[in-house]
Amino acid sequence: MLLKGASLLGYLYSEIQLRPMTDIDILIRAKDWPKVADTLRPRGYRLPGPAEASYFQREWYHQLVETPDSPSCYLEFHWDLESAERSRIDPDRLIHDAVACEIEGERFLRLCDDHLLIHLSMHLAHHFRDPVLLWVEDLRLLLRRGRFDWERIEATARAWRVENCLAYSLGFVERVFPGSLPEPARRFTFSPVRRIILRALGTDDPTLLHRPLAGNGAGHAVSMILLDRWRDVARYVAIHSFRRLRARVAPRPNAAEEESLPEPASEPGDAIGRSGARRS
Repeated sequence: MLLKGASLLGYLYSEIQLRPMTDIDILIRAKDWPKVADTLRPRGYRLPGPAEASYFQREWYHQLVETPDSPSCYLEFHWDLESAERSRIDPDRLIHDAVACEIEGERFLRLCDDHLLIHLSMHLAHHFRDPVLLWVEDLRLLLRRGRFDWERIEATARAWRVENCLAYSLGFVERVFPGSLPEPARRFTFSPVRRIILRALGTDDPTLLHRPLAGNGAGHAVSMILLDRWRDVARYVAIHSFRRLRARVAPRPNAAEEESLPEPASEPGDAIGRSGARRS
């Protein structure tokens, strides 16, 4: 099933060149990754090495594959939409509710509109350190064209613990494109404490919800307010503090393994891997 930019072609964008992207995201079941790898390897695709594959399997929710073409393209095979530390997404529900789509005569699957809205909102929120205006436009177009069950969206966002991601991203859309939010979308708002934190980082630039946070310690504050429950914040901090401590005392990998691993990341979406700063 196609995710993010690729899934919007032929739906929100009538021509393929109107929605640029630098990789293609695909959702699979976690148990099917070995089958995918065995299918692509003999066809010349460059798969992650054992150390890198193990790292992403353990720490993240996708594997990165490079096509044999020249120039090459990157494929990200996801088995979830977010780290399990930050949300409680049900990937099987995503696949069960998928809908058909067609791109240049080829048939695929994509997320249903309700899940697509949640995912695009999560993706924009996860990249709060360096947001891209194109992702805001994706949401604006979807809000204009999609058919939504807002009660279902609210219940799903609550169950998956991503209500604050929707509050962040839908607020971003309204800031850049005033009046573009339908009334039901306005139910997703931050708590007073979270609004105060975000307002303190505000900017007069209408295309930015807050000042740039790349390499800024304030980014950790925004990362934490995107979590739905304060006890999830405490849990997240505890887990990552333990991992940092463990990394300091663990034996270092050999040179070949160390070269293949991405730089340590403190937030979802910060891992770079082979492809550099990826945009979907």
